[in-house]
Amino acid sequence: MSSFKKTGAALASCLAIASLPAMADNSIKFSGFGSLALTHMSSDQADFKGAFADVPNGAGRSAATSAKDSRLALQVDAALSEQLDFVGQVMTRQNRFNNYKPSIEMLNLKYSFSKSTSLRVGRIAHPFFLASDTRLIGFANTFARGPSEVYNQSQIYNSDVVQLSHR
Repeated sequence: MSSFKKTGAALASCLAIASLPAMADNSIKFSGFGSLALTHMSSDQADFKGAFADVPNGAGRSAATSAKDSRLALQVDAALSEQLDFVGQVMTRQNRFNNYKPSIEMLNLKYSFSKSTSLRVGRIAHPFFLASDTRLIGFANTFARGPSEVYNQSQIYNSDVVQLSHR
């Protein structure tokens, strides 16, 4: 079984488990976002390159495309109990392999021991920069894509972690 199928099966299992206790008190929240963008380079002297891994077609050869900045994501947040929360997010966008294969962006469980101490296990979005939580949500930003000098230094968008937090 491929890792994508395993991840999808794990997400489906977690969603099913998460929905059982939460259905009684409406503690499941579904949300999502999407951006549809059209990019065109009008110069025959240069070509557009959106991300670090993009390979341009050559000066004057690229047609208008919606692939560079278009994306769609769905998220579920579930309070399984007073102490246990679940977050799962799946996103599809053009990847470095030039396809739109969905990827698991977030998939984690958070257990709160108290108001100030919690343990999170699973996949989280990288909190590297100021706009880390919203950098892929087009309408939440004043720019079409973050400054490449900052946001394209790392092509890693998430990490699988065990995170102990105390505030």
